[in-house]
Amino acid sequence: MFIAISLLAVLNAEAPPPPLSVPQAIAAIGRDEDVDRAVTRLRAAGKPGVWALHGAAKEAHATERGRLFEGIGRVGGSEAEWALITELSGSDANGVVGAVRGLARLGEPRVVGNLLRHATSAQEPVRDAIVEALAQYGMSPAQLDALLAHEREEARETAVRTLARAGTAAQRSAAIPAAMADPAPRVRRAALALVVAAKDQSQVFTIAELARGSDPVLAIEAVRALQALGGWNVPGMLSAVVAHPSTQPAVRVEAATVLRAMDRAGLNALVKASSEVKAPEALYDIAARALSGGDLDAVIELLEDPAHRTASTAILDRVGALSAQQATARQATALPELHAAIAAYLLHQKGNALTSK
Repeated sequence: MFIAISLLAVLNAEAPPPPLSVPQAIAAIGRDEDVDRAVTRLRAAGKPGVWALHGAAKEAHATERGRLFEGIGRVGGSEAEWALITELSGSDANGVVGAVRGLARLGEPRVVGNLLRHATSAQEPVRDAIVEALAQYGMSPAQLDALLAHEREEARETAVRTLARAGTAAQRSAAIPAAMADPAPRVRRAALALVVAAKDQSQVFTIAELARGSDPVLAIEAVRALQALGGWNVPGMLSAVVAHPSTQPAVRVEAATVLRAMDRAGLNALVKASSEVKAPEALYDIAARALSGGDLDAVIELLEDPAHRTASTAILDRVGALSAQQATARQATALPELHAAIAAYLLHQKGNALTSK
């Protein structure tokens, strides 16, 4: 009985897949399917496998072309290195990206020089791939300095992004001041990521200035950098961004949203900032989102301050009946100034209720 069961198990066992042919292996890499098995087959084929893959890559288009050139790097060998370096000079972005990724997979630091010659590419996907490869290989001090001081902004951006990904603390600290002051917005955007990676709190004032600037893309990135850095002074910084008259509307909304997502200090800062804006309705809406509990109490407390009474009243109105209930509960223990402010608010709420009937 045992022998019969064992024999049945053997017969029912899934048979191993048949060996791939070289064309099948190439097709699998192009589809991004069973890639490890395909690479193993092409390695076993030796130089003819690499040349067959290279020939197919040159004839391919779009994403498939990039996958096949990256596959050449996976297979490896001196022939692979030559084929990839040759493709770097091509005009097809997919092929160049694949070649860069393939060179990264070779694990040969000597190719860094070839990669650096393409750090000025006008095509962002190419620069993205260069950053990934340089972050893996690293650069000599001379190579890094040359890239940071390059006349082309694309090269400086590549250097700064690479440092954000894989730089040492000393490299990051040395590069931050010039990168933050670079005339090219793309470099300053990269510098924000570098500051966050370095956790450099000394840059918060400079970042806040960028958040109030005329470039909305850079300004929004600056707001997000402040959020990522964190710290006791960030709510105040973002509040100043919200309230500043030169802040772009989309940036003001972004900063307000970040403040609302913070703790009570962020909410307080948002309410106070909205008191200084000419058209604060959008800010009131953001502050009132999912407002309850202790956060609602914080807004009720601000009724006491005449400078923020209009803003806090408008926000509480947006919350509705819950505001009146919680304000009534808070009034029971409030000191005279707040007690009177809450009484005025509750009277205002009753007036609203009568008007709406």
